[in-house]
Amino acid sequence: MIRCPALRLVALVAFLLPAAASAQAGREGLSLSAHVYAAQLSVEVGGDESSDSGGGLGGEVAYGFTPRLAAFLALGGASMEPEDGGDGYGLGTADLGLRFNLRPSSRLNPYLQAAVTGQVASFDVPGTSADLEARGGGLTIGGGLLYDLSPSVSFDVALDLTGGRFTELAFDGESTDNFDEIDSGIVRLGVGAVFKP
Repeated sequence: MIRCPALRLVALVAFLLPAAASAQAGREGLSLSAHVYAAQLSVEVGGDESSDSGGGLGGEVAYGFTPRLAAFLALGGASMEPEDGGDGYGLGTADLGLRFNLRPSSRLNPYLQAAVTGQVASFDVPGTSADLEARGGGLTIGGGLLYDLSPSVSFDVALDLTGGRFTELAFDGESTDNFDEIDSGIVRLGVGAVFKP
């Protein structure tokens, strides 16, 4: 039995460090992730603002060039419910961006990210099989927290804020940009898992 308190502390650290190291995921190379998220879309039309909410699913492919810097492509789709109780619609997003890991050597790794974002809102049109789509783009900033459960699996929670604009309408194969552009803001709060192949 170890009687010296200092030696006991050294022994405890020596016991815990291998376990922590074995659970830490690498930040370099390819990773895949899946998320569920809550979404809110705010738009301003003719001076009137509205805010709709919903939930969706997303997936991401990322590649870490260094332990701190990674590029990613994320796709998401949410089912939205208007605040006025009208018919629901779909909101799709595509993000291409960069992620900066703040503590890449830690099991608990906060990160910041920025992306260019494509966005599309899709509405059913009664009496037709075609959808009316509002398309546009914007810029996204966000951040999150990764917790490594094992060398190949991490838990992820993230918040993304997108400021953008719908600039094109499309229906039944025809599109136009001859309309008043619609300013928009999207908030996404998601949780998911990251996998290292």
